[in-house]
Amino acid sequence: MNVTGIIAEFNPFHNGHEYIIRKAKELTDADFIVIVMSGDFVQSGEPAFCDKELRTRMALSCGADLVLMLPTIVSTGSAEIFAEGAVALLDSLGCVNNICFGSEICDLSLLEKLADILSNEPDSYRMELRKELMSGKPFPAAREAALVKYVSNDEALKLSLGSDTKPIHAALSSSNSILAIEYLKAIKKLRSGLTPIAIPRKKAKHHSGQLTKGDRYCSATALRKFVTSNPDGDTLINTVKFYTPEVIHPLYEEYLKSTFPVLNTAFDSWLTHKLASSSYEELTLISDCDESLAHSLYNVITKLSDNPLTYSGIADTLTTKNYTKNRITRVLTHFLLNIKDSDVKELKSYSYCLYARILGFKAESAPILHAIKDTANVPIISKLSDAPITISNFYDTSDARKAALINLRLDTLAGNQYSLMQKEAYGTPYLHETRKNIVKL
Repeated sequence: MNVTGIIAEFNPFHNGHEYIIRKAKELTDADFIVIVMSGDFVQSGEPAFCDKELRTRMALSCGADLVLMLPTIVSTGSAEIFAEGAVALLDSLGCVNNICFGSEICDLSLLEKLADILSNEPDSYRMELRKELMSGKPFPAAREAALVKYVSNDEALKLSLGSDTKPIHAALSSSNSILAIEYLKAIKKLRSGLTPIAIPRKKAKHHSGQLTKGDRYCSATALRKFVTSNPDGDTLINTVKFYTPEVIHPLYEEYLKSTFPVLNTAFDSWLTHKLASSSYEELTLISDCDESLAHSLYNVITKLSDNPLTYSGIADTLTTKNYTKNRITRVLTHFLLNIKDSDVKELKSYSYCLYARILGFKAESAPILHAIKDTANVPIISKLSDAPITISNFYDTSDARKAALINLRLDTLAGNQYSLMQKEAYGTPYLHETRKNIVKL
């Protein structure tokens, strides 16, 4: 059995995602495609544009065989946590051979060399990084400058990479290439046997959010921006159809009129109430929130008025050269979902992966389900209400059981909160996470 894994958000699903699935199957001659996908909250720290069940149905309709959920603590983590948790999940299945990912830069030799440096962090690289950070540069810019200097001072690397530093700049300034490097780091760290395969992103230059007339490929960013600025009407539906696979057009047409999209504005009331009742000490416990950021966030609390800041307003206010907007939105999401720094530390030693939760599968893909049940080294969760018993029966040690149950608690809370946000935005019935069914096609 030849199985290929893809790590994704599908936020929302578009033609480029269908292309990645189709190309991955073609390049690896895969019998099955396994997707590990973010749940109801994504890496930018915001709620997913549409719920995980809809995105699962879309992925299965467009070539995927099995969809598993990334733990919430992984899907809302830094690029490093996101990559390590996702690779660990694929690796834990015991039957996945390859990992395919879209990337603006597909030179695996370059990406692996950069991954090696960032994994090993040689002393001379660390020294250059400290210098760049002390000069006042934000971390991404400091890391790039330090890498360029490190490479230029290493004759062997300079010979293999050449004197042109443009490829390094391109690899470290493109979001999917950055993730590709993190996937490679995770493969090395976990000593995984997964074979990495980079697939050129279709029209990656439009990641900034611009739709191009006549070009059927776009970024998820561009599609999100268009949907939020064109809330209804035939133009909206017809445009979305143009950039998405025909087989899922009925899904888009139905959900655009009922429960899609879910926006971060649904956070506003909840965020205000929770901020108003929080202390500075409580904020310092939140994952990804250091003391300086906690202090800034607490200052926001003291200035709450009859017209409090919105979720987006808080993110914009706290964004600086040292704290990107994505970092701020992740902190706000961690705050709302009560994801603490201690939770992340608890799960880190397990690479954030303690079970594989099935979101959906195709009936004809039953062999891959049978395979992972035989080969996986983590429990397989198919019915969330049975998960505590499944986890307790699987793990021999109390530490592992405790860590898995932390993940389970956070995943359940995230799903419940998302369902509440859908109800608030569209009046749809609230459905507890344990009552949601696996998607079957």
